[in-house]
Amino acid sequence: MKIKCNMCRKDFEIKIYKKYCKECLKKYAKDSNGNLLSRPIWWNEKNRKNAKRKKKYKKNQSFFYIIEALEAIPNMIKVGRSKKPEKRIKDIDRGFPYELKTIFIGEESIKINEYKIHRKLRMYKIRREWFLYNDDTKKIIETMIQKYLDITLNLTNNIENNE
Repeated sequence: MKIKCNMCRKDFEIKIYKKYCKECLKKYAKDSNGNLLSRPIWWNEKNRKNAKRKKKYKKNQSFFYIIEALEAIPNMIKVGRSKKPEKRIKDIDRGFPYELKTIFIGEESIKINEYKIHRKLRMYKIRREWFLYNDDTKKIIETMIQKYLDITLNLTNNIENNE
């Protein structure tokens, strides 16, 4: 029976190895003793790397964050969204000329998310996700954060009462 090799896509006769022709196996799949393996060496390394990865966050979980540029003139804040907010803030900090301060990080929900904060702050927009940070925007953000905290506290209280 003839099939195509998964690496070079040439037709070959099946005898021992099912997915790779002998030429590909000779090139890519030898162990330390020089013996042919049933799979290329990189196959096992790739699977090993994927198995070692630790997942901190759920698959569809995302967070919104609010950061302030401390020495910028005018004072600015950034409202963004990320699956890994700490890593995202570090990435921004690396290329940003001013020192950054994290104001808030919260999990997105139907009641509060990045989009809703952007809509509330649209009058103070400087560029993309950057907004002017003055007394008005401070009040808006404080009320949004308080609303978020009230929602999360109510949820935890309801869960505790049900148990």
